Amino acid sequence: MITGQKTSANQQLRGLANLHNDGNMKELATSVNIFFQQVAADLRPLDDDITPPSPDHILAEFTINQAQVERKLSEINIYKASGPDGLPIWLLRDFSAQLAGSVCAIYNASVCEGFVPFRWKEANLIPVSKVHPPRSIESDLRPISLTATLAKLVESFVGSWILE
Repeated sequence: MITGQKTSANQQLRGLANLHNDGNMKELATSVNIFFQQVAADLRPLDDDITPPSPDHILAEFTINQAQVERKLSEINIYKASGPDGLPIWLLRDFSAQLAGSVCAIYNASVCEGFVPFRWKEANLIPVSKVHPPRSIESDLRPISLTATLAKLVESFVGSWILE
């Protein structure tokens, strides 16, 4: 299966592969990846020469504490899929008290340094058809991205800061 989807969804993608890639599912997967990567191709990369603020200039309101991390880890829904990092979600939830300190330190270092680990930027992409059967990659598929659980948790902290 190209995406881990149920058989009926995968059969629809097989029809798309037959139409555009002579039935080759690997070529279809490559075509889908290339198309969805092009969505951001016109965005200019961030300037690596820009230095983040020093730790002394990070406001206390933008510091994550260990209790917050432990609470978020302990509330993780273990029935959701883990991301491309393969880190079992049950492990994060069941050992939230033991992991909270280390995860908190990583989160605060990431915020302080203005650096997001590369693994947190990766995603497992699942193409879902908008119409049945899909006839075009460009107009009939939408991407569903499965990202790393730890990345989603730190995003929730940053998102709450932005909303405030």
